[in-house]
Amino acid sequence: MGTRTLVHIKDGKKTIATIYRQYDGYPTGMGDDIKEALNDGIVTILNGFGGQTVPSHFNGMGCLGAFLIGELKQKKIGNVYIFAPNSKDVGEEFTYTLSEIDGKVKLKVVENYNNKTIFNGLLKDFDGETVEGIDKENAS
Repeated sequence: MGTRTLVHIKDGKKTIATIYRQYDGYPTGMGDDIKEALNDGIVTILNGFGGQTVPSHFNGMGCLGAFLIGELKQKKIGNVYIFAPNSKDVGEEFTYTLSEIDGKVKLKVVENYNNKTIFNGLLKDFDGETVEGIDKENAS
């Protein structure tokens, strides 16, 4: 059984896309994959563009969402799907919400079984092992 997850991509207050992932939904899976796909979270959201390139610049959250879906899908069948915006109650263990604040990408992660926010900050500051409480020094 996989660790299901949803990723909501917001443009302002409106959810413009929801991604469903069947497995590897833990912060060390999906969370770290989102950060890696989006240039380790060091990105700028623009309104218009003039020669900038992805994955460090995106022309709005719709551009970022389209890029992220492509990166997560990687020409493989299954696992990653587009669901209706704001989908929920599909057995997801974690919900990730991406939004923009002052040209930067914000990430909120909720562990659904206890409805607890386990991360709420800039994507560049996210670390899956820290969020999961994994002791890096004593992990073997």
